[in-house]
Amino acid sequence: MSLSKEEIKKELVRIFKERTNIECSKMIVEEDEPEILDNKIYGNPYLPVGVDYPKDSKGENMPLLLQVNLKDVNLKEMPNKGILEVFISQDVDNLEYKVLCFDEGQEYQTEFPKFDLDFDNFFFEEPIKIRLEKSFTDMPLANYEARDIIFDILKELTGETFESLWDVEDYLEEEYIGDVFVEDLDYTFGNIGGYGDFTQYDPRDDDEDLQKYDKCLFKIDSSLDINRISIIDSGIIFGFISAEDLKNGNFENTYINFDFC
Repeated sequence: MSLSKEEIKKELVRIFKERTNIECSKMIVEEDEPEILDNKIYGNPYLPVGVDYPKDSKGENMPLLLQVNLKDVNLKEMPNKGILEVFISQDVDNLEYKVLCFDEGQEYQTEFPKFDLDFDNFFFEEPIKIRLEKSFTDMPLANYEARDIIFDILKELTGETFESLWDVEDYLEEEYIGDVFVEDLDYTFGNIGGYGDFTQYDPRDDDEDLQKYDKCLFKIDSSLDINRISIIDSGIIFGFISAEDLKNGNFENTYINFDFC
């Protein structure tokens, strides 16, 4: 017996969630001022004594984007020790980045460069302390792999072959495929592991060289804290890494970019 269009939509969502839901470490913002050893967005980093402060190609000091103690992440696919440091350039229009990881427990620096940054020229105006909590997330539809997963599920349900999401929308009689999923998919606004997300498109979609970055290292969405995070215009900054580099802790090979409305 064939399924009605409404039944197909319900099954599509159910199976999509079943196939894409994975574990992640969810970021939860806190109001306390972060200290050097805390998990945080922006602020003063944990840098062992003797390590040069990161600079971009112009010799400018790079603000801290994210600091995470990996023992707090607790994901099987990720190393469980070390303090991960992500730095980005002050010039976000020509984004540069460096990703470092240090053993904890070392004597660390306490004097740092001062930055004159605000929402007019940067993503943050003040440091944000975060804690990490085990969670689960579905794949965002903006992920380039979601399209083929949808095609495969619909092929199983209907026997039809689809070559574009426009074909899917026509078949399901929907103006926008996202309307089929909007109330059912579970996302986080900030995560370690899990999936990245995009306001416009996944840069890996049309760049085969980027498709080796198949794991999300982190995602920070402006909606995580709309008063203290402004990635241009309600944007998202994300970091991707290959599964092999993630397993081996080769974080310097991370690819970082951002997307905004």
